[in-house]
Amino acid sequence: MRVGFTRGYAPAVAPAEAEGFLLAGEVWLAWRDGTLDATRFGGGAALRDAVFRDLAHANGDAVPLDATWGPMGPDLVDDLDVVDELAALLVATFRGDEVAERELAERYASDHRIRPPRAL
Repeated sequence: MRVGFTRGYAPAVAPAEAEGFLLAGEVWLAWRDGTLDATRFGGGAALRDAVFRDLAHANGDAVPLDATWGPMGPDLVDDLDVVDELAALLVATFRGDEVAERELAERYASDHRIRPPRAL
């Protein structure tokens, strides 16, 4: 597995045989659609955590790779629909959708559960 950065902010993960990089949001959505095996990327919880890290980076917050906050952690629990929404907004933002970018920024600013604590 390779880790890289795409468009200057979004950490992206791809299996070694993939062409280029995939955004964490793309991988999450593909897993949720049943078109991708999450174990290739560390499992569903790892994908969820990558979406939250991408979200932080997209909003200018640098976070350590081992930091956890909000719904992150070893298990998949409630609010997977929130991760679905955030992943879709991240992907749309990356593709240049300005409406999605504004909505993503507003959600990040207003919902403390999806933001890392300032002490990280």
